Amino acid sequence: MKCPKCGHEQAPTVECQRCGVIIAKARKAAARRAKATASAGPTPKTAPAQRNKATVAHSKTQSTVVKSRQSTHTTPSGSENGGPSSAERDGNSTNVHSGTKALAGSLKWLRGGGSLRHRVLFYREMAQLLKAAVPMDESLATVERIVRRGKLGPVVADMRAAVAAGQTIHGAMKRHRQTFDHVELTLVEAAYQTGELAEVFERLAERLHATGAVKSQLLSSLVYPALVAFSACILLPVPTFVTESPSAFVGHVVVNLAVYVALVVAVLVGLPRLWAHPSARDTLLRIGAMVPGLGRLVRARRFSLVYGTLAAGISAGMPLPSAIELAGRASGESSVEDASAAAITALQSGSGFADAIATMPGTDDETIGLLASGERSGHIDVATQRQADRFETRYRQGVKVLAQVTKFGFSFLVAMVIATAVAGQFAKMLGDPMSMMPAGQRQDLERELNRAQPQLQK
Repeated sequence: MKCPKCGHEQAPTVECQRCGVIIAKARKAAARRAKATASAGPTPKTAPAQRNKATVAHSKTQSTVVKSRQSTHTTPSGSENGGPSSAERDGNSTNVHSGTKALAGSLKWLRGGGSLRHRVLFYREMAQLLKAAVPMDESLATVERIVRRGKLGPVVADMRAAVAAGQTIHGAMKRHRQTFDHVELTLVEAAYQTGELAEVFERLAERLHATGAVKSQLLSSLVYPALVAFSACILLPVPTFVTESPSAFVGHVVVNLAVYVALVVAVLVGLPRLWAHPSARDTLLRIGAMVPGLGRLVRARRFSLVYGTLAAGISAGMPLPSAIELAGRASGESSVEDASAAAITALQSGSGFADAIATMPGTDDETIGLLASGERSGHIDVATQRQADRFETRYRQGVKVLAQVTKFGFSFLVAMVIATAVAGQFAKMLGDPMSMMPAGQRQDLERELNRAQPQLQK
């Protein structure tokens, strides 16, 4: 038996041992392409040998491009592969040199980045390699060399070994549930069954990249207030350096910095862990939905996740009820999960897709109309993806506004704390002028005043 996708000769089997495609479905897809080509009109005849040579040449070209990108990601100098890099072989090429420097910079932040960045890179590279018809185990080996120094390196290495031993890609990913969430695992499993892995990998990369951009925007809005607060911890106790002693100043600074570090750790560590807990996240989202300014942001987040997951699930070949259930779980809101269950019931009772989705809380008439149009035209995946893009744009705009409000709010709070401390020092100085003098000078002045007090009373 010969695989219709990669041409691998093998014994009769359900899926190709080399590329992992379902052979029966690949044959149906090839037949549809052949039928579409025949209906488009006659094409110049090419001998089979020439077609095979052209196919092999194209595959070699794709593999060369992939290997070139992989080697550049691996190290800027190329010394790890035992040879000079492209920039060293052609030092006169400005474009190649600048491209190598850019990739070296991306490798620098990749090594210090978190697992989210590594997962985005994993999905993007896997999508490109699978589109180039690179076998699954070889694709994982290539990605392993790219991310081996990051947090995802050992995970990809274990997945490559599992696939080489005969396990499926989604089975290998399920061995690392602490790295891949349930939405990713379900979509990859469905895409594997339908042969749409490359497209789903691309959608997952886009989804994770958008999530990382939102997190980065929120964190960057806190940098300036954090720096101002850090400076205040050191500058506010400066008067004690004069009025008391250097050791007292150091003591006040240490106490201020200890409180500051405790608050920063509570924000950076406590909030993500709180958000990771399902019940706590659901409570926070419920509270946010009731706040006038945050309600729109919460709804935009909800529908960007729901429709984005729906589009990915439908493209992966999942049945509509399964895709709706997965979309409800992806939102992380109990109300949306209940609404998705109601939508599945309505769908199974004969209602249309748009009418079933209308049970989602906060769904507007425009969304229902666009989904109904996509349902009538037979392009539900396109309609849901457009809705996901629309709400994703709203969500990013809302996050941008929230980041600015958070930045100015924290800055105002820090300024008020500093102003209160300065006002307290002035009040103390006006109530007791000698309290702001150094200890030795204050004692001398008090002694002189006590000695001269009888004469002053006369």
